Amino acid sequence: MSIGPVMWVIFSEIFPNSVRSVALPVAAFVQSISSYMIQQFFPWQLENLGAANTFLNYGIIAFIGMLVMAKILPETKGKTIEDIERDLVKA
Repeated sequence: MSIGPVMWVIFSEIFPNSVRSVALPVAAFVQSISSYMIQQFFPWQLENLGAANTFLNYGIIAFIGMLVMAKILPETKGKTIEDIERDLVKA
């Protein structure tokens, strides 16, 4: 189980059709930069915080992200992209 693949599903559904072609690459770029920064910071975390605390921190962040996604994002099963866009614009 991982949060990584969820990002691509969410990105493809939350951006309106009018900006999707620009928004997806920008979001992917931001995600890539974030991933790079985490990779650079991770060895320092292991050395200074220890493995247990490092993974606990990432687990807490993932849990908070899951709560935010569960609270904010609407269910999209069985809906068209246009229906999803209307739901998100209303919110």
